[in-house]
Amino acid sequence: MAKHHMIKAICLSTAVCMAVATAAIPAGAAETGNSDTSESIEDMKQKQQDAQDSADALEEAKKKLEASIGDMNSDLGDIGSSIEEIQDKISETEAKITESEQLLADAQAAADKQYADMKKRIQFMYENSDRSIWITLLEAGSFAEFVNRVQYIADVSAYDRNMLNTYQETQQTIASYKDTLEQQKTELLASQEELKNKENDLNQVIASRQSELEDTSDAQQESQQQADQYADQIAAMEEFERQMEEQKAAEDAANMAMIKQQEEELRQEQEAAKQRREEAKRQQQAQNEQQAQNPDNAGDTSGSDQNGDNNGGTDTQPGSGDNNGSDNTGNNTNPGTTDPGTTDPGTDTDIDDNPFANVSESEVYLLACIIDCESEGEPYAGQLAVGSVVLNRVESKYFPDTITGVIYQKNQFSPVASGRLAYMLDRGPTARCMKAAREVLGGNRTVSCLYFRVNTGVISGTVIGHHVFY
Repeated sequence: MAKHHMIKAICLSTAVCMAVATAAIPAGAAETGNSDTSESIEDMKQKQQDAQDSADALEEAKKKLEASIGDMNSDLGDIGSSIEEIQDKISETEAKITESEQLLADAQAAADKQYADMKKRIQFMYENSDRSIWITLLEAGSFAEFVNRVQYIADVSAYDRNMLNTYQETQQTIASYKDTLEQQKTELLASQEELKNKENDLNQVIASRQSELEDTSDAQQESQQQADQYADQIAAMEEFERQMEEQKAAEDAANMAMIKQQEEELRQEQEAAKQRREEAKRQQQAQNEQQAQNPDNAGDTSGSDQNGDNNGGTDTQPGSGDNNGSDNTGNNTNPGTTDPGTTDPGTDTDIDDNPFANVSESEVYLLACIIDCESEGEPYAGQLAVGSVVLNRVESKYFPDTITGVIYQKNQFSPVASGRLAYMLDRGPTARCMKAAREVLGGNRTVSCLYFRVNTGVISGTVIGHHVFY
């Protein structure tokens, strides 16, 4: 009966160990997966910040270009207004030139007419010679009339001369005015041409700036879109990380609940077995006392005891066998104090000699690299603990039996899948991690756990730095 309960207790213990080995999330995968994700998020955040900085810088450059184009468009408007004003002045000057030309033509016509009339009078006087003049004078009825006729002839001659001079002076004035207007027109045309050249040059600059603005705007939009895409990716990664953390927490809680349930069942079974053994012991003691009080059965009892002793005492002395079993069970298996963080369910026997004394240098180097990957920035005790977990797995029947096999076991240590271990193997571990690897291989295993992860308070175990070992 006692043997049956012991076998059942061993089976329950084995079930608990297998549940921990198969159901619990591997420490390396859990812890380093989060670490890699965090690194990826940080890298993504840096890229997002760089893209946003670029977008902001391009936005500032775009604003400056827009302001510059606005100023040039304002200058272009002023130039256009100036060109219009000059064009108005040119039109006004051309109108004045046209008017002066008409005045000049009128003056010329008047002068020509005056000149023609004067020529006719001169020709008349020449053809009639002095006789006609004298006849005209002598036919005067009085001296006064005579004088008047003489004065009239002189006045006519003077008038012709004066009018001719006046017309000639008017022509000169009009011609000079026209020349002035023509000069003004030439100057206005020159100014207009200069302004048009400035307008063309400014239009070219504006076109160049506008093209630059379009390129800058496209680049800014591209950078902003990239920054927004990075932001969306970061949000998605953070949401994924949150969901994975919730999932791991739920799985961890479920696993720990199962382990605790199995441990409680084992404890209850062992406690019941202990109580049954104690009850059997008490019954045997009561029977012995009853037989001692009955002298008629003393001989039989003595013989029975002697025979029982000679035959091993298994049936006639159950108290002795059960006592030893109870004590051994109580000393070796204490279900009330079982801690998944301080037991090694995979270790079957004690090892007197160090099984890792002759590990190759390549595996020492590999162990140091995985310690560096998993515990960079952690205290030295945490690095020793990581190395201890690896060696504990080597000795466990649930994991490969070599350091290389344990480290490269599928879905256990995520630095293997992420490429971080390969990078560390190429770069080389720190001297501190090499020291930790050699010290652990030398026998200084600080924990007997098979798993570790980032401490979130969900898993109970040995907390070292940011990790919990269990």
